Parts: sequence; C-alpha cells; structure tokens
Amino acid sequence: MTDTAILSIQSIVDLLNRRKPYALTRLQSEYPSYRSALEPGKKLGDDSRPSSQMLQDLAQQTIAVAKEEGLATSQRIQRRFRMSARLRLAGAVVSSLSSAGIIAALTQGSTRAALVSGCIAFGSSCFTLVAQYVEDYAGGQQSFKDLRERVAIHTTCIWEVEAEFKLMVALNEFGGIEELVRKLNVAVAAIRQAQLAVS
Repeated sequence: MTDTAILSIQSIVDLLNRRKPYALTRLQSEYPSYRSALEPGKKLGDDSRPSSQMLQDLAQQTIAVAKEEGLATSQRIQRRFRMSARLRLAGAVVSSLSSAGIIAALTQGSTRAALVSGCIAFGSSCFTLVAQYVEDYAGGQQSFKDLRERVAIHTTCIWEVEAEFKLMVALNEFGGIEELVRKLNVAVAAIRQAQLAVS
C-alpha cells in the first residue's frame, strides 16, 4: 500500500489520541516500526504497510470509543434540534398572541397598544426565522436533519464493523481486516465532521 493506506487509519488514530491516549501510546510502544502511522495528524510520504496484527489491535481499541463518540454526537445534534424547535414554537406562539393583541387593540381603537403588539410580533417572527436558519443551515449547508441521518448511518456502520470484527475473532480469520479498518476510519471521520459542524 502507499501513503493512502496510512491516511486510511488517520481518523482512528486521531480519535484514540483525543479519547484514549494511553491506548494509543501502548500501541505505539508495541508497534515501534509503525509509530509514524500511529502518530496523530496528517502525514505525507510514509509508505509502510500496517501489519494485520497491528490493525486488529487498533480496531479492538477503537470500536467501543467510536460507538461512544457516535452516540454522543447524535445526542448533541438531537439537543440542538430540540432547542431550535422550541425556539420556533415559542416564536410562533408569541407571534400569534401578538397578532391577537393587535386585533384586540385595533377593535378598541388603541393604536399605541396595536403598535406595541406589532413590534412584539415582528420580534417574535425574527426569532422564528433565526431558529429556522439554525435548523436548516447549521454547519454550512448541512441541516440538523442531514447531520442526524449521517451520524445515524455511520454509527450503524460502526456497529456493523464491531459485529464483523467479532466474527473475525471467533473464526480467527483476519483476511478482511484492512477493509474493516478502512470502513471504521470512514465512519469515524464522518462522525468527527458532524461533531465539528455542530460545535
């Protein structure tokens, strides 16, 4: 493999560095010849091919952490989504009440009360628009719904990787470990991207 193989584990290595640095340090000491591949951050020009045993240990150390990271990201997105929905609901309720106040004030002939109610309705509409914007365009052009779906897909992928890894261990057959680690790396990278989008 070329340096793309090294980059294919980079998100996993970065995750371990963030969440479980002692496990990464242990892997680096157990596999000194792959130390550059097990260093966090992007690198260019390294063409060492990771061993199957190193990839097994890397996957074993990372899967549980990746599942936790996916769940935490999903919960963070869900909280932001609920907060945005509450803000929209509050804006709509205040706007409706203000509109009723305008109608009541105008039927009673009080233009000052109608003006105050109109200003409140305008402010409430602005809050609703802000909530809609936050919900639809959080993280650039990505809506909360899209982020939530993407995190769910990649968290499911991590669960699948875990099942495949357990099957490999049970059968003591690790022929597909490179592809398994590549799938895990892609899922971890996508979850990290979603995390950063909602930060």
